[in-house]
Amino acid sequence: MRGSGICRARLLVVSLVWCLTVGCGGGDGGGQNLQNQNNSQQLCGNGVLEMGEVCDDGPENSDNLPDACRSDCRQAYCGDGVVDTGEDCDEGAAMSDLVPGACRRNCQLPGCGDGVVDPAESCDDGNTTSGDGCAADCQVEDLFGCVGSPSVCTCLPYRAGTQCRRCVVYVDGALADQGGDGQSWTTALGTIQPGLDTAYQAGPGCEVWVTAGTYPVYEDSVMNALRPRDGVALYGGFVGTETDREQRDWENQQTVLSGRNADQSHRVLHVVSAIDIQDATMDGVTVAYGDAQGLLDEDQIGAGLYIAGSRLTLANCTIRDNYAHDHGGGLFAYGSSVELHGCRVEHNDAIDGGGGVALFLSDASLFDSTFDDNAALGSGTPDSHGGALYAHSSQLKVDRCTFVDNYVGVSGGALYLWFTDSVLVNTVLTDNQADQGGALYNLFSDVHLLHATVVWNDATQGSALYRGSGSTTTFTSSIIWYNYGSTFWYSGDSSATYTTSDVTIAGEGNLTLEPAFVSNFDYHLQANSPCVDSAFGPGAPTTDLEGTLRYDVTTVNDVFNCDGQPDCISYADMGAYEHHP
Repeated sequence: MRGSGICRARLLVVSLVWCLTVGCGGGDGGGQNLQNQNNSQQLCGNGVLEMGEVCDDGPENSDNLPDACRSDCRQAYCGDGVVDTGEDCDEGAAMSDLVPGACRRNCQLPGCGDGVVDPAESCDDGNTTSGDGCAADCQVEDLFGCVGSPSVCTCLPYRAGTQCRRCVVYVDGALADQGGDGQSWTTALGTIQPGLDTAYQAGPGCEVWVTAGTYPVYEDSVMNALRPRDGVALYGGFVGTETDREQRDWENQQTVLSGRNADQSHRVLHVVSAIDIQDATMDGVTVAYGDAQGLLDEDQIGAGLYIAGSRLTLANCTIRDNYAHDHGGGLFAYGSSVELHGCRVEHNDAIDGGGGVALFLSDASLFDSTFDDNAALGSGTPDSHGGALYAHSSQLKVDRCTFVDNYVGVSGGALYLWFTDSVLVNTVLTDNQADQGGALYNLFSDVHLLHATVVWNDATQGSALYRGSGSTTTFTSSIIWYNYGSTFWYSGDSSATYTTSDVTIAGEGNLTLEPAFVSNFDYHLQANSPCVDSAFGPGAPTTDLEGTLRYDVTTVNDVFNCDGQPDCISYADMGAYEHHP
């Protein structure tokens, strides 16, 4: 009996386990059907939002339609491969924040400022701000170079400063054999011409800084010359440590462009040759020892500087000891525009004309410069004219200049002007010598001298002025005195007018009294000079030759009432210098 009880208990346990496993119920299989029914209710796409589902639109679920509930019962999302509302693009797994041109991982189209250089862009630094090298349109800005994504932009070689505007190529003759690249004083180039060429390649506005010393232009031929480059400025007078151009001392640290070779056995025809050069500058250099004695006509002119079809500015320069067999010992310009500011033109010679400067069909502006001891040496030569300056068919403006001790064999000890209308302001012409026109020879030109001092010049005919045919010369508020020989001489149809000047010729407001200079060599006025406060005030320049303001001493009557007249000086002094008590 006990054994049968144990067997019944075991049978009950087995039956219970089987029932729990396969389900207990009637012969219709109801347990299995209940399990199938539960599974069917939890399927995505049945239209019932169940646990783990974000959405379920049943048969409207779609992996292709914008904004639809997706087949995995998730809402439409960036990266599902469908362009939904608020998205510009959606390329699914192909989206990238690094690949150029790809849809970005925020489902936005690639664009400037996203830090990736796309096909239409040359840079992208992650912003749309100009002035940092990569412009607002994601193009590399001038003077910059950009690499990488996001782009890193830096100044091009030789450029530095705000927006890379400063551009300097360094030249130091002491480093001629070092093979430098010119990007710093320690890696400076050794010669000037490669510096000019490098600066030109670096772009507009580039400068060449050159240490003091002598730089022979002669290399292997008398045809060698230094050739300026468009848009490049050459500055001399450095010691080789400066970080700012204003730190140089060009007056005491001279940079000499020499036409002589190292052993001085040869000299070039032209030290500087500028042909078809626009807007070049030379500042703080000396141009010396050119020898224009070649076989061709163009090789007999412009020994110091030969300028043709160009625009050149010379500042703080010295042009000296050059010789031309024809015209323009120091400088010859043809069809050009030339400016001299703060320069010295001295000890230059030419045979035919323009010992210092010769101009043909050119415009010239001479400011704050001195022309000293230049000569046109051809005695009796028909073209021996203009000891300091010869100008033919040109335009000339002279302001705050001095012409002293210049000589010519025939005409125009200082200036010879032929078909050259000119204005000379605050200018001194003294101790110049010629056969005709010790200071000035005017031929077929309209010349106006304002606040000029014309003294101690010497000529057989016209010690101060020789009036050639077709000329008109006007002196205003000037001093013309102490000239040797015949002060005025005219030939043919010409005229000269003198107003409010100290001169021994009658004219409106003229004086005929000695000017009372400080000395025979110092043309400043003494306090008792009759020329003080006697000039034509309304036409007076605001400063004198030295840059000193014109000054009212108020020791004489106010002849020129300036009430209501702008830029008018009631009292001004005759001549180039204003007296200050």
